[in-house]
Amino acid sequence: MADQRPEHFAPQKVKKQDGAESLVLVRTPDILATLAMNRQSGQWAIGFAAESEDHVANGIGKLEKKRLDAVLVNDISEGRGFGLQTNTLTPVTAQGAGVPIGPAPKDQLAQATVAWLGEFLLQAGI
Repeated sequence: MADQRPEHFAPQKVKKQDGAESLVLVRTPDILATLAMNRQSGQWAIGFAAESEDHVANGIGKLEKKRLDAVLVNDISEGRGFGLQTNTLTPVTAQGAGVPIGPAPKDQLAQATVAWLGEFLLQAGI
């Protein structure tokens, strides 16, 4: 789901008109924050954040704002993150930023992330 959606949807094709056109976006519900707020005892909430600047600070902000157990921050600056086969994720928890996972191809990054998650849950006693 996207963070925003168009305010109005046209039931048919919108015809070209003279002059400028505008698209008004409205925020969508924050599914992750809602799930984290309503979780049951023993459940944990982990989010992902694609960040182009202040990666760790923004990850900590998301962790706190959404009341998450961890955030995996993907550095998308300088063309990284999208369209490439390798990525790096930095885990952020209440203890701060962890050791970055990667860079690695996405399939290996997924495996390494699951291994990190297992270790995180063990250490947290979750």
